[in-house]
Amino acid sequence: LNQPPAGPSWGWDRPGALAVELSGQEYLNHLVDSAGEWFKKPRDTQAALAKRLSDFRHGCDTLVEAQHAQLASEDRQWLVEKCKAWSGKLDDHLAALSAGDPIDKVGEAADETINKLILAMRTRANQV
Repeated sequence: LNQPPAGPSWGWDRPGALAVELSGQEYLNHLVDSAGEWFKKPRDTQAALAKRLSDFRHGCDTLVEAQHAQLASEDRQWLVEKCKAWSGKLDDHLAALSAGDPIDKVGEAADETINKLILAMRTRANQV
């Protein structure tokens, strides 16, 4: 009996999300669209926000490990470096949530991180 792989099935972890054949610019914009899925589910309880943060953090690991053949080497390097930095911010949000910081405060900070990530990737896409 084959079990589906454990882990998130949205964003950068959705099956096939990184295997699309697109130009570098289209690919980065595709990654932005996938990141935007962050905003599509409620994050209004500690458990929901923690799961969403963990899922997105897992997606960053997936992104870091992927080949990104659609991108020039300098764009791949930029994406991996940025994603490692974003992973650290997501870890900080998870730690704050675990430490008992208010859900709305952590959620707003996480939304800000995701919005900055989206803006950086869109900006980079426009330069490719």
